[in-house]
Amino acid sequence: MENPPGYPGANTAENPQSTNILALIDRLGVLTTEFYTFKAEASERIERLELRNLANEANINARSYNYDCLRNKNPKFQPIYNDKNEIPPGFPSTPTELLRMPNGALVALLAAYNLPTEGFIEDKRKRFKHFIGAERELHHE
Repeated sequence: MENPPGYPGANTAENPQSTNILALIDRLGVLTTEFYTFKAEASERIERLELRNLANEANINARSYNYDCLRNKNPKFQPIYNDKNEIPPGFPSTPTELLRMPNGALVALLAAYNLPTEGFIEDKRKRFKHFIGAERELHHE
């Protein structure tokens, strides 16, 4: 038994409307796939932005804390997140650790934050102190 004209599955050579409907159905399938792909990518981007926003808020609080903590007798730094939402290994926990940090470790830390690594060690230490909010003078314990 043959399908009636205009019915999906009817002979498309004899029924141009059927060809148009099938083309529209195919296009709808493509658009649906593209929509769900876009939706998934947008959701991932939003999630990354939300995580970055949380890290930025934490960094603001950490810098404020690091500035004020230098008044304490035994100050401890709050770590700063990098662009990958990570705390790089070797982040100094105290001003003394920062003052005793060797040049190579300081260069690695600066690089982890995409900060310039050139200059004398005191320049690098000053750059890092500024970056983490520890603007006050650091003294040996």
